[in-house]
Amino acid sequence: MKNFKAIHQFTPSVDAGDSVSNGVLFTQKLLHDLGYISNIYNCDKAVSTSFKKEIFHISQYEQSEQNLLLYHHSIGHVCHSNIMNFKDKKVLIYHNITPSHFFINEKHLQVACDEGREQLKNSADSFVASIGDSDYNSKELKAYNYKDPLTLPLLLDLNLQNSVIPNDKITKKYKDSYNIIFVGRVVQNKCQHQLIDTLQELKLLGEKNIKLFIVGGVSQPDYFNFLHEYASNLGLTSDVVLTNKVSDEDLAAYYSCADLYLSLSEHEGFGIPLIEAMKYDVPVLTYDAGGIASTVTPNSLMDKKSPRYVAKKILQLKNDEDFKSKLLQEQNQHLKTFSYENMKTRLSDFLSTLKQA
Repeated sequence: MKNFKAIHQFTPSVDAGDSVSNGVLFTQKLLHDLGYISNIYNCDKAVSTSFKKEIFHISQYEQSEQNLLLYHHSIGHVCHSNIMNFKDKKVLIYHNITPSHFFINEKHLQVACDEGREQLKNSADSFVASIGDSDYNSKELKAYNYKDPLTLPLLLDLNLQNSVIPNDKITKKYKDSYNIIFVGRVVQNKCQHQLIDTLQELKLLGEKNIKLFIVGGVSQPDYFNFLHEYASNLGLTSDVVLTNKVSDEDLAAYYSCADLYLSLSEHEGFGIPLIEAMKYDVPVLTYDAGGIASTVTPNSLMDKKSPRYVAKKILQLKNDEDFKSKLLQEQNQHLKTFSYENMKTRLSDFLSTLKQA
């Protein structure tokens, strides 16, 4: 028997390809599968056309003590105080807030991150329960007096990847090179320039025919331009591919032709592309930052990220078939943690612990 008449979700904004947005859509699918009425609400009136049939503005929300509202938080926004006063029981789902010092040159992002952290810090009493999508995020919730947060990564429907057909032009173009991929927003805290440093180090060590794909939308245009100039100054223009935002078919192609997923990011609350890479059977190497440790297996983690150190780790993976095989086996086992059925069962178990008003 269901505890609530409906379980709706709120997220400040929704955008195609955005990790939080994908997680909200995935959670809605799970809730529908569990038999709940569930709509998605946001406070952005300019929702992209691909979501107009699925997203409602928060002004349309009908409060009810018989409902549960899942409130997704990752940045500050103007709707927060109003929603905290809703009569619905509320559960916080925390996706992490990037520390604002990473946006010292983007004041609007710096302000939004600081505001989001203040809202998080001051709102524990407004929620009946909380979820962090990594142990790292749950630890932060505990520090802000959220009681017994559950770690539950309601982020990614792995089944969807099976339905996307990779762009054949991309896979054919890069079928003969050794391809290193990183997927994520072009922003300084993700340290894409250090990926270029690693590529240069591999070249200095005698490696040839290697490509680096930096795939993702641009959050900091100045940094995007810097990456172009940086690669050019190092003589790597033909070896570094900066794609900007791509279609699902193109993204599937880049994953399909990748020989390695490499991340040197300084801050990740979870790191969804790492899971996507595992789904495509791509070995992962990543700097151990933020919530990454609960996203990947131990053999993927690196505690240093100097170009020489990372390059040697890559060469070990490239040349040692036993090491590569072991890593891929570990990744395939780890993926079961994020399966649809497992997420559905864990969400159902969590909801059963909550009681209707």
